[in-house]
Amino acid sequence: MVKKIIIFFILFVAVYSFGQSEISEHTTKNKASQILVSADSSYLPKDSLKNIYVRLSIKTVPDSAEIILDSIVKGMSPLIVDSVFLGKHSLIVRKNGYFGKKMIIALENDTFFEINISLVKPGSLIVTSTPSDAIIYMNNKEMGKTPYINSFMKPQEYIIKCVKDSFEAYEQKINVIEGKRDSIHIDLKLIQPQNKIVKKEDIKKKIKLNRVTAIITACLFASFLIFIFAVEINDNLK
Repeated sequence: MVKKIIIFFILFVAVYSFGQSEISEHTTKNKASQILVSADSSYLPKDSLKNIYVRLSIKTVPDSAEIILDSIVKGMSPLIVDSVFLGKHSLIVRKNGYFGKKMIIALENDTFFEINISLVKPGSLIVTSTPSDAIIYMNNKEMGKTPYINSFMKPQEYIIKCVKDSFEAYEQKINVIEGKRDSIHIDLKLIQPQNKIVKKEDIKKKIKLNRVTAIITACLFASFLIFIFAVEINDNLK
């Protein structure tokens, strides 16, 4: 009888200990899950959210530009992005027919941050020449041969140079305007051979020299005739 009581007591203690360990483990898991859940922004106090997130507003000119924040497409402008972490973020704004913009933005400790971005529309340029097939340089960079067409040029001032063998090089400044198309035509001048180039001053000098030579020749001839005439007179007198 005593043995049965002791065995029953031991079994009771074992079962009770096992039950307590299960309850303790379950409680620990609940606490861990509560800790994980509390890390979610929805469980944080409102005051602490102000120190972590920023509401970002992005406006563009023109509208309907694609907004990419940290390599994730967020939508089209104008756009408001909620719950953006403080710190540096990469921002890309692009739209068909415009030059895109890529930048790094630094969000400060504030609840609202607004960015205004103006996109630039490219200009167009057509360059032709006579004769054609001349090499075109823009700001000392070879771009191609005439006829040359570029419909996606950054609006700014360019120095255009046109070069072709046996012709004089041509250089001109041109200002490409945003959204405008411009064209220029270049008439290249043929380089004259050096032996055929005669200056007016050289011609005048040559004419003057010829006149002097003619006068001297005439004087010598006249002197010779006078000498002959004098000899004949002298012979006759003898």
